[in-house]
Amino acid sequence: MKFRRPVCAMALALLLLNGMAGLPLFAQYQSISGHTLSQTEAKELVKSASTPEDHLKLAEVFRDQAQQEVAAAKFNQQMAMGTQYTPSSYQGHRYSLKEMREHFGYLAKKTSKAAAKFNKRAVEEESIAKEMREHPPQRGGYHR
Repeated sequence: MKFRRPVCAMALALLLLNGMAGLPLFAQYQSISGHTLSQTEAKELVKSASTPEDHLKLAEVFRDQAQQEVAAAKFNQQMAMGTQYTPSSYQGHRYSLKEMREHFGYLAKKTSKAAAKFNKRAVEEESIAKEMREHPPQRGGYHR
């Protein structure tokens, strides 16, 4: 649909104006358990994971990311069900309540799917760690 990009920009602007941009969705990756990894550090860990501990840490990262996506899905669902939307002009177009509901409903569906994928990846990483612990290498350490 043509209106998705402008609506997204408008929604972000509304969030910034309302002081809600401090949510973890816009920040550096912040783990629920307290550690902080940048997106680059998380990607490096994915590439270099070679021990059960590395894979368990990845599982934790994926679970935390899933929780953030669930929070985003709830937020978007609330926005989709919202009734107090006052149309405002954005680049010469006024978005209707129907358009905003469709947009946030779409975002809610996408973030829910992303949460499921992150949870699935966490289970896979835990399985890899378990397999590595049950069948340690004969000699020479863990290798990919």
